[in-house]
This record gives sequence, C-alpha cells and structure tokens, in this order.
Amino acid sequence: MVDSLNPLLVALIPLGFLLMIAYTIGKIYGKARADGVRITPEQFGEVHAEWVAIAEKLGLKTVPELYIQNGNGTLNAFATCMPGYHAFGVIYADILERALANDDRDALRFILGHELGHIRLKHVMWWYNLLTFIGNMPGLNYLIGEPLSRAREYGCDKLGHALAADRDCKGLLMLAAGKHLYRQINIDAYEKEHIQGSQYWASVHNFFIDHPVINWRIAAIRQNRHGDLFWAKKAK
Repeated sequence: MVDSLNPLLVALIPLGFLLMIAYTIGKIYGKARADGVRITPEQFGEVHAEWVAIAEKLGLKTVPELYIQNGNGTLNAFATCMPGYHAFGVIYADILERALANDDRDALRFILGHELGHIRLKHVMWWYNLLTFIGNMPGLNYLIGEPLSRAREYGCDKLGHALAADRDCKGLLMLAAGKHLYRQINIDAYEKEHIQGSQYWASVHNFFIDHPVINWRIAAIRQNRHGDLFWAKKAK
C-alpha cells in the first residue's frame, strides 16, 4: 500500500494545505480591508495607541494591523496571519463601541492583549495551523485539537490579564452577560455561583468546544492558576 503511493502527490499535500490556508485567510483579510475600517492614528487614535503600546510590551518587532468589523451584534475579536505575509487583528464593532462608551480601558486592554498574545505566542503561524489541522482530524479532535485550542485561550487570557490588570474580568464577563449588562455583574457572587458550584454539566459542554467555558477562564484568572482543559478543579 505504501509502495503504491505517488511520491509527487504526497509531496504536494503540504503545498495544497498552504494554498488552502492562504485562500481562507486571504478572504478574511480581504473582508477586513474591504468591509471594515483600519484603526490608525487618524481613526480611533486612542485605540491605536493602546494596540501599539501592548505590541511593544510583548516585544513584537512589527505592530500588526488592526481592523474594526461589523459583527451584527456578535461579540468577538480574533487575530490571524497571512502565510509568509503579516499578522493582523480584527475587533468587532459592538465590543469596541461599548468599551469606549463606558471608558472601560481595562476590558479593552484585556481584549487587545489577548489577541496580540495569539500573535506573540505564534498561534497564527502557518506551521502552527498545520499542526492544529492534524490535531483536529476526526477521532483526534476531542483529545488533541480542541484541548490544544483551549490551552491557547488560557495562555492568551493570562497575557491579557497581565497587561490590563483586569481583576474583575470585565473583558470575559462581557461575553457572558452581554455588552450592556456586564458592568452590573457582582464578580464575587458570580464566582460563588458559577465557579464554586457544580461543574458536571459545564464539563460536558466544555468537552465539545474549542474555547474553554467562560467561568473556567475567569476561575483561572481569579485563582491565578492553570486553566482546566477537561474538568474543573474543586475551588479551594
């Protein structure tokens, strides 16, 4: 069976993967450029200054581009990289609008630091995406691919928290309670209810997703420990 394999086709598999990645990310970059707004000193200069300052603190030699994009109510931000080209970040408009309206610099720094963390830790590189692709093959995804993704998120949460000193985890609470109500959450009561309580069904839910459940992410920050990948540690 091995002898029957065409060496040329085998050699072309990595090239095909790179072309697929370039096409996929190219569309994302094209959408950001065409439908979004690039954040510059002239466009949302205060946000650009925060982005540049965080990039410098993380030791990035080149400051990645950052774009605002309309998410139609979705609260999200992400960072990625064109293979062999450059990294860039996108923050959805609803997150940015609410952080600026509330003058919530801690939440904004956490979110920007988290995304720049993905770039600093090389999570956006093509070779890392190749490893991720292999780890997400059917049968491996629940044991390798998604736990690896969850570990990445915890690592970037740590960086975002260190840069923002967001002890109340407002950047994560926005994802839990929404952009209007997150500032009204009592973090101590939240911790008692959602972190110190039963985690059985949260563990079931967490097993099937590529980002850790939000209360586990908050627990890792509040308790200054490694995040849980499969099941939650009992609160001390």
